Amino acid sequence: MPGGFPLLFAGAMAIPWKPATAEAEITRIGFIQPGSRQENQRLLDMFGKSLSALGWTDGKDIAVLARWADDRTEALPAITKELIGSGVAVLITAGTPATVAAKRASASLPIVLVAVDDPVSLRIVESLGQPGGNATGLRQTPARLCERDHDLFPMRDGRR
Repeated sequence: MPGGFPLLFAGAMAIPWKPATAEAEITRIGFIQPGSRQENQRLLDMFGKSLSALGWTDGKDIAVLARWADDRTEALPAITKELIGSGVAVLITAGTPATVAAKRASASLPIVLVAVDDPVSLRIVESLGQPGGNATGLRQTPARLCERDHDLFPMRDGRR
């Protein structure tokens, strides 16, 4: 997913910071993807790199609980409920179906969304500039809109 690394970095920054103690509890992060692990491992790997860049180590001071629906969107509500029940501090959701399931499951648990079609019309966020509520992230912009924006807004030096 192009451009996903900066967003996943921002998602990693949403993890609550806990001071190091001898018996510190590991912060749990829920990662929900509607596809299969085999097809989407790259997204989870990028997230892991973002965490590492911030000094977090999976299995040491955090635990990433990745769940995959294997293209069965009907399984997403149960997956989300299971992760919330496990005590995750934040949910990272990839795609519209996973994000909708997470938003329906909790109005208070932080949700960092990646690649959601239109989070405003889906009522996941109040607006793109001021998301409000418990969800934030990056919406998915179709390539044709990016091309149109490129034509409408020339670069600062006048190039198109």
